[in-house]
Amino acid sequence: MLSSNTSPMLTRRLSSRRPQRLLALSSILSGTATMAKDVKRVYPHAVSLMETVRTYGQTLDLVENNMGIEWLVAEYRSEAQRMVAKGMSIKWDYFVNQNDTARCASSADGRENRHIQFVREFASVVSVLQDKTNNVIDLYRNIPRAGEDLATCTYTSEAFSEHLGKIQAAVSYCLSSLFVC
Repeated sequence: MLSSNTSPMLTRRLSSRRPQRLLALSSILSGTATMAKDVKRVYPHAVSLMETVRTYGQTLDLVENNMGIEWLVAEYRSEAQRMVAKGMSIKWDYFVNQNDTARCASSADGRENRHIQFVREFASVVSVLQDKTNNVIDLYRNIPRAGEDLATCTYTSEAFSEHLGKIQAAVSYCLSSLFVC
């Protein structure tokens, strides 16, 4: 026969420790599950924001590398800079630590959380800046080319008119495309 020489007090302590350990483990698992839900909720917006910031930086590099177009896209660039300033004033830790996913996604009246709304608005503003910058670069390249053609064309009134017309059309299209959203 197998017997144990343990005191009843030690047996009670060991048996009472087991539920305490399980409770500690369950609180850790609950915290991990909550964190996973927060990550799942925030991740798509964080990725979108990172991609938008990357696109914004690349667009600014394009503007810098193509001297002469800065003033053509200045208003769109200013709008993007206003959005950056707006984003800097938002308390992002509140968005990350918010546990109420229903309140985060949308409220009862259909309004979005201001963090999500900012990410979407910023992406839209940067997209317009990128599109306008690319359009201006393409059009701006045509103007010097037409000027070079003008320098080498025959010395007649018709040839000058034709090349000046091309330059005027490119400038007019460039300006009109900037002011149409």
